[in-house]
Amino acid sequence: MIITISSILFFSGFVFSKDHFISFSNIYIESPSEYYYVGDVIDATGEGSCIGYILKKGIPEPLFFKENMGNELLSFLQNQFYERESLTQLVIRINRLYYYEAIFSGFENKIKIVDLNCTFIIKDSLGFHKVFDVACSTSSKKQLLLPSEVIALAFEKAFNQFHERMEQGYLNKLHISSDNLIYNPLKDRSYLANQLDIVRAKRGIFRTFYDFRDNTPDTTANLKIRYKDKKTELSDIMLHTATPYNGDWEEMEGIWGFSDGKKIYWFVDNKYYLLEKNDSSYFVGMAGNQNLSYPGIGAITGAGFGGLSNGFSGSVVGAVGGALVGSLFTAASAKLVKVKLNFNTGTYDTYLSESQKKVESGLLFYASGYNSTESGINLILNGEYCCTILPDTYTTIALPSNIREVQATFTTDNKVETKIDIVPSLFKTEYYFCLEKKKKPIRVTKANFEKKEFLNRSIGAENKVVSNCY
Repeated sequence: MIITISSILFFSGFVFSKDHFISFSNIYIESPSEYYYVGDVIDATGEGSCIGYILKKGIPEPLFFKENMGNELLSFLQNQFYERESLTQLVIRINRLYYYEAIFSGFENKIKIVDLNCTFIIKDSLGFHKVFDVACSTSSKKQLLLPSEVIALAFEKAFNQFHERMEQGYLNKLHISSDNLIYNPLKDRSYLANQLDIVRAKRGIFRTFYDFRDNTPDTTANLKIRYKDKKTELSDIMLHTATPYNGDWEEMEGIWGFSDGKKIYWFVDNKYYLLEKNDSSYFVGMAGNQNLSYPGIGAITGAGFGGLSNGFSGSVVGAVGGALVGSLFTAASAKLVKVKLNFNTGTYDTYLSESQKKVESGLLFYASGYNSTESGINLILNGEYCCTILPDTYTTIALPSNIREVQATFTTDNKVETKIDIVPSLFKTEYYFCLEKKKKPIRVTKANFEKKEFLNRSIGAENKVVSNCY
């Protein structure tokens, strides 16, 4: 990546407090550009302008494009891949772009991570042709590197991978209609199910994640394998590993994994582990007392979200907390941990699980157990009925990033009605306590820290009400 002048991180107090905006001014990526140019960028993420968060003293604060993702990324990419005669036109569809930060050694030391999933589409006289889906994750511990620069590194990696596959002749043209340009495979529930159904029975090596995903192993390699199944030192956990060698019994390096024709092994934490699958994912089994290292990241501690188990983001709890691998792999006692393969990025989640990577704000409404109306309180947000919360029950609602103001209406069968206006905060869950007495308006108050502690002790799976809105 080439940076001619330091890019600028703009700060603003928009509707959400402490919003941050990125700029790609004077930022370029290093990737071959003699074959194609970028004619358009399509935002299929559904997130609008918010792409994640930065950490300020351990607290997540939203990160936005100043206008919209598609236009700003188009301008950025056309600086490098500009239109010239006889070049192939590319359309880049953004399926996923998520920026986040985690703490690895004190609040002043942050790791900056970008998950990028995009589709390369060729446009010619015959229409549109999907040729390659990129899934990658990029990280940096350079403290002076700005979010826009890390995002640029992710796109540099994506274009280099595309160029490499093109040079190797691994691109497959699939004609698509203009109506399908905005189709996002990551939002298609059948996408992962189809991956799980693929029978990968060819003996060979997977040089990259894409070879595994597309079931195109190199079957010409003279592959020899030594298996090593053994129990861990601190427990009876059985780990299944193997090592690949070439025909001269020299250990193979730099490959994603390999198949012996029956089983597949994936390179994780400097070893090749048996890749297994269940109804929902591929995974490898590892011991919980290991310290998982990640290329470019190192030892894992991470910053996790506190909050609700349903995926809502609360406040960051510090250097140890809700990190998926960070907390599990530094466990005091050994246990079997399933490390999942994330098809969105082609690797495993290190700091946050996939379910935590959401651009949303959370609302929790709790109905007091002392409410007089047993039929409950009807909750309506922006004119849309959500649910009815009975005494001593609660509901949670995840709002997308484009919902910046909410009018909440609370009604009862006694025709008592209360309305309040809410300004949600991205990456946080705000709690509201609803108290209703006979012939009096419903009193709705935003919970302070002490009230949140009380509500956290009062809620659980047994008294949760499912909301039908958003």
